[in-house]
Amino acid sequence: PLIRFVALGEPHPDLADIIPTEALIKARPMSSRGGSVDPKIVAPRQPVVGALTCVDARQYRNVLLPNGDVTLCSMDFERRHVLGNLLYEGYSDLFEKPVFREIVDRMNGADGFLLCRMCEFADPNDRT
Repeated sequence: PLIRFVALGEPHPDLADIIPTEALIKARPMSSRGGSVDPKIVAPRQPVVGALTCVDARQYRNVLLPNGDVTLCSMDFERRHVLGNLLYEGYSDLFEKPVFREIVDRMNGADGFLLCRMCEFADPNDRT
């Protein structure tokens, strides 16, 4: 059978010795998930100051959780940006609510907490 192994970052040396080279796919480096992962495992990035863009457009690639909550993106492991709940509102309504408008404002440089500032997919905008 065809078996492949995907590694984010470098595989552990003990595994590297037993996985055939042709079966190993080295993907992108490990992500800190917006600073949520233990910094001993993945060093968080320096926070982006000012306006930013998500190079992966993750603000429109939301995550639906089993309880109906919709989080901003897959990097939001701590559920810091819950857009709403599909058990009580329509999906398109989530983007009209104040919580999403605040996220967009903060991506455009407004003050306030924004998980994206710590995310590896955030690209600073130079608007000067």
